[in-house]
Amino acid sequence: MLQLLLAKLFDETQHSESPEEKLDLQDPVALGYSAEAAERMFNRVLSSAVKYFGTKLPKKVPERLRSRPRP
Repeated sequence: MLQLLLAKLFDETQHSESPEEKLDLQDPVALGYSAEAAERMFNRVLSSAVKYFGTKLPKKVPERLRSRPRP
């Protein structure tokens, strides 16, 4: 859940100066993205968010979301 919140906050922050620009994190189904494309986009934004907020967080946050359960 923390990963989702950080990514969304970062996305909103990065677009606050240009409200006419589309946010990177949108409903992938509504936009017609495949699950793989949505995962790549999310992980790209999440990685940037962790780098941006990382020094302000009490513990390390993974830069990638695991969408598939481990075997």
